[in-house]
Amino acid sequence: MVSPVSASCLARLGLGGNKRYQRIRPPLPLVLDNRVLERRQEQPERPCLTEMMLLMSCWKKNEFSDPPCAGEIRAFHDCLAKSKEKFTEQQSVEYVHDLTPNQVNKLLRRFPNITHEI
Repeated sequence: MVSPVSASCLARLGLGGNKRYQRIRPPLPLVLDNRVLERRQEQPERPCLTEMMLLMSCWKKNEFSDPPCAGEIRAFHDCLAKSKEKFTEQQSVEYVHDLTPNQVNKLLRRFPNITHEI
């Protein structure tokens, strides 16, 4: 037969007793670290790569003369103009989550966490 368990034993385990006075103690202090891991970044999108390859192949076929490849040159320049507009729009709105790990580490070195009490 199982003996009755005291309320203090249940309270220590967090299973009973007055829930108002129960605490959860973390094993480590809840403080952010002063650095982040440098993980592999996503490769940035390479705009106009196909247009550039088409232009290069056209030049190679036509012995590097421009007049036969006028359409490919125009398509490449149009693509560059569109990608520049898109890039400037993205640069105007910069968020914190767009920072690289090196930039975050530099900021954390400048403003470290306070680990001791004042």
